[in-house]
Amino acid sequence: MNDTQFNGAQPHNEVRAMPLGMVRRFFNTYGGRLPSFLLEWTLQSLIAWIDGPLGLLLRRLLYTTFIHHTKGRFFIWPGVSLQHSYGLSIGRDTCINTGAVIDARGGLWIGDHVLIGPNVVIVSSTHDISSSPIISAAHILKPTIIGDDVWIGANAVIMGGVSLATGCVIGAGAIVTKPTDRFGVYVGNPARLIRYRSVGEGPTVV
Repeated sequence: MNDTQFNGAQPHNEVRAMPLGMVRRFFNTYGGRLPSFLLEWTLQSLIAWIDGPLGLLLRRLLYTTFIHHTKGRFFIWPGVSLQHSYGLSIGRDTCINTGAVIDARGGLWIGDHVLIGPNVVIVSSTHDISSSPIISAAHILKPTIIGDDVWIGANAVIMGGVSLATGCVIGAGAIVTKPTDRFGVYVGNPARLIRYRSVGEGPTVV
């Protein structure tokens, strides 16, 4: 059935099969992690919006427990959604700002001294678009790497499988679909290189 023939109706068995398939796939993929999922989701919902030093401390304590690997102190501001943290490795003195969505199911490595701005989205998987209906399509895992000394501006999107090289800057609202150069500055959709950071040569802005 093409879009011009669609009248809003579906066969009854197809409607029923879709949620059943989703549930079956979820348990096949994550069943062994379900108790950890439920505990992490519950605790995250309780402390996600606590402001000030207490909130920073509580979130660090929570995610130090659930994150795959940490190298030292890190800072998670209120309202961050950190999903599948078992796949996350995070470096020291890294800061994740308010409203960021971080999905580490496919493996996500974040280096040292990284700034992740408000409402940034970082993923490490994508949906298999050859499957239908798309809502029940399997995830294709795409490990994502963010090097040291990287700044990701507000509302940027880092797609799965991308590597951000050491020292690069991603401008606000950029969508990154390909690997970046060391100390490169990227803007736009899709993100493109506009220049390189002049480290140690005086103050500059993006």
